[in-house]
Amino acid sequence: MKYLFFGGARNTGKTKSIFQLANYLIVVKGYEVISGKIYDTPRDFQCVIEKDNRKVLIQSYSDDIKCIKAFSEFLKKNAGVEIVIIAIRDNSDRMRSKLFEAIGHIDYELEIPLAKVKRGNSRENCLKWYLDNIEKLSEQIIVSDPFNL
Repeated sequence: MKYLFFGGARNTGKTKSIFQLANYLIVVKGYEVISGKIYDTPRDFQCVIEKDNRKVLIQSYSDDIKCIKAFSEFLKKNAGVEIVIIAIRDNSDRMRSKLFEAIGHIDYELEIPLAKVKRGNSRENCLKWYLDNIEKLSEQIIVSDPFNL
């Protein structure tokens, strides 16, 4: 299975970035939600999308053991998933190793590292620039080798 991780500390844009990528796959690339749910606004969600018999599991959170267990159970219920897009905490958070324990074998992994944007009175502009570029980067990654969606 191939994994695309959005990694970072709390409040670094993981959920919003994953939400934007999921919407890109659904709206632009024509994938359909076949299990779980995605909301109209960025908030934690879990779903499986499919197109041409290619299944992608998307989960915007892995904050604690309960979330990681929910991921494992959801993955087991949705046989045939080829790609997982999931949030992961940074190296200083013990939930990172707990998620990797739950995953086990990985055929391929790529992590997009996210950081906090702190810029005083220009923070909103910097944050928009940052998240817009993360969105463009993730869209390019997901349509390229080895994901090819």
